[in-house]
Amino acid sequence: MLIRTLLTLFITTLLLQACYNDKADKLYPAPTGGCDTSGVTYSGFVSQVVGSPTCAKSGCHLNPGAQAGLALNTYADVRKAALDNRLVGTIADSPGYRHMPDDGGKLDACVIAKIDAWVKQGAPQN
Repeated sequence: MLIRTLLTLFITTLLLQACYNDKADKLYPAPTGGCDTSGVTYSGFVSQVVGSPTCAKSGCHLNPGAQAGLALNTYADVRKAALDNRLVGTIADSPGYRHMPDDGGKLDACVIAKIDAWVKQGAPQN
């Protein structure tokens, strides 16, 4: 009886140690090592990304006729997309969002991290 109790206690202890609540930010930390996400602004960084040929192609996100009704011509346009989560959702390839850029490629992880940090900072212009 004592052996059975000890064995049950041992197995229970092992199971409890194996079951803990992982935190996503601890398991998958934001990219570091040369990717400074502090102080990102629209005019200092984001405008160059959305204004690049990756996003600002004719027939994609330039007015008139911006795809999906998502124009990226001005700070106000980009800020609106950022604050309703469409911008980061699409570039990070999050579930429920259409992958962008549309050519099948993916933006650099540091670029995505910087834009995400910009959004989390309230999407400042300058």
